[in-house]
Amino acid sequence: MQSGRKKRTVASESLTKKRTAELLGVSRSSLYYIPKQPTKDEQIRDEILQVLHTHKDYGTRRIAWELGINRKQAQRVMRKFSLIQPRKRKRKFKNQHTEPTFLVENHLIRICPRFPGVVWQTDFTYLIYKGRTLYFATVVDRVSREILGVSLSFRHSGHLVREALQDAVLHHRTEHLFCVHSDQGSEYLAADTRSFIEQLGALPSFSTKGSPWQNGHQESFYSRFKQEMGDLDRFKTIGHLLAEIYRFIGYYNLKRMHSAHKMPPTVFRLTSSQPQSMELVSNKKGP
Repeated sequence: MQSGRKKRTVASESLTKKRTAELLGVSRSSLYYIPKQPTKDEQIRDEILQVLHTHKDYGTRRIAWELGINRKQAQRVMRKFSLIQPRKRKRKFKNQHTEPTFLVENHLIRICPRFPGVVWQTDFTYLIYKGRTLYFATVVDRVSREILGVSLSFRHSGHLVREALQDAVLHHRTEHLFCVHSDQGSEYLAADTRSFIEQLGALPSFSTKGSPWQNGHQESFYSRFKQEMGDLDRFKTIGHLLAEIYRFIGYYNLKRMHSAHKMPPTVFRLTSSQPQSMELVSNKKGP
């Protein structure tokens, strides 16, 4: 009976803060500790969500640049709140081309452009919209990464790629243009396309067959473009789709930070100094 009364007395006794701290093996002041990290992480999460509202496909690197924080910190917070979404990329298949009837030269491997306006790279890709194939040609500056010219058509031909070049010439200066680089697609090997480039005072330059990395800036842009555009069938009409494509080009050039410069491509071009033409390129592998 005495043992029972003792148990009831112990059970009914309320624990003091001192006794609680002793049982937990911590100091009494620790019972009043409120961690600050969760609150700080929530604040960073809200700032990240604001960035993603404008730049929905920014990764941890660009988000860290935008907020002025460490990339690892941005990565940790995004993982904590499940803000990182994995992306799937399609496999790329090599096209088989016939041999050209003239000597193909890759002028790009022999020079290292230092400023915008020296080397243009061009290519085209295809987009599937409601069962139809839409061809999308662009011209990009190798240094600034700015999209200079755009052309869209339901047919791929030399006219498609020349329209993109004409669009670039219409809006950008060409007095320092050294070469226009592309792959060995028949549209770029065509005599009319090569003649158009030569009339600009530039050299046609071509990648080695089966070497897409030699025109890697274009390949990178198309990969990012298709990821960020998403499902094209969500657009009601072709007009809505074209408007979104041109809106994305404007966003890419003027607002989206490029990893090469940590600033948008157009901003980089406008802030780059323009030296004399002899200083625009340097030999990389000798003449």
